[in-house]
Amino acid sequence: MLTVGVRRTNSAHELGTLSRIHRHAATLLTMHRAPSALTLSVRLPMGGLLVNVAGDLDLSTSQKLVQFTTNQIRPSTTVVTLDLDQLLSCDQEGASALLQILGVCERDGRQLRLVRLRPQVRAVLERTGISGHLCVEAS
Repeated sequence: MLTVGVRRTNSAHELGTLSRIHRHAATLLTMHRAPSALTLSVRLPMGGLLVNVAGDLDLSTSQKLVQFTTNQIRPSTTVVTLDLDQLLSCDQEGASALLQILGVCERDGRQLRLVRLRPQVRAVLERTGISGHLCVEAS
């Protein structure tokens, strides 16, 4: 998420490239990224694990998903399902996190399923080339 802030300044350093006329109390736009947020919740249906993923899956949140999901797996878990209906965005690091979870599942003979993907998330998985490695259910 990108946020835009407006602040006023009289600093000659910040205004160095502006003409003398515009230096007096000029308004500068500043842009910064808001911290990513990822909310995870879990249900344990018989023999399975269902993780609801909401928010943004990116560099700052991807390991949270990997750690949370892998810590929830029990010996009796045969299928791990990630419900991505509330996942707003996913970048390459987020896609990589899904592959990490897949690796843990395959190593222990479990299946990983992704359900209810939004079109923008599905597009990232296709663009990164990993959609063919994951069990993605049709929306």
